[in-house]
Amino acid sequence: MNILFLQKKTKLQKKGFTLIESLVAISILVLATLGPLSIASKGLSTSLFARDQVTSFYLAQEAIEYIRNSRDTFALASYSSGTTPGTNWLGTYFSTCSNPGGCRINALDSNPATAVIGCNSTCTNMTVDSQGRYTYGASALSQFNRTVQIVDVNADEKRVTVIMNWKTAGQSKTFQIQENIFNVY
Repeated sequence: MNILFLQKKTKLQKKGFTLIESLVAISILVLATLGPLSIASKGLSTSLFARDQVTSFYLAQEAIEYIRNSRDTFALASYSSGTTPGTNWLGTYFSTCSNPGGCRINALDSNPATAVIGCNSTCTNMTVDSQGRYTYGASALSQFNRTVQIVDVNADEKRVTVIMNWKTAGQSKTFQIQENIFNVY
């Protein structure tokens, strides 16, 4: 009878998994899924940074194009009136951008007198209007801060520096773009 009992006990032990076997299997499964999840998480944060970086590049270029357009408008107005553009080819309102705090440029404002506003110490963040355009004065505050500084190189050349600051996933990011703009005559 003892032999029969031992045989039945051995068969019962082989029927299921032990607790340790189950824990090992669960641990292997968790480790196998953590790798792809961490890669996906890193990919998502990288794509968010790339999106914000591209947006800030476009916003910086927008400010430079606004200044270039102001130069061209001044030159065309001078030539159409029969005069040669002088040394004030970017207009007096751009002297605002030469102070140490720089200025902000609202490219959606067609009036240069109100589009360029000096920053005392720091420019305020840009806002997003109802159409998703970056501007100043709209209700939705964005994470992007744009500061424009203009320095005289000589009478026919200005150095324009645009400094972009923003936060992505709690990390502060910054870059600057610089371009020299020349008189057109």
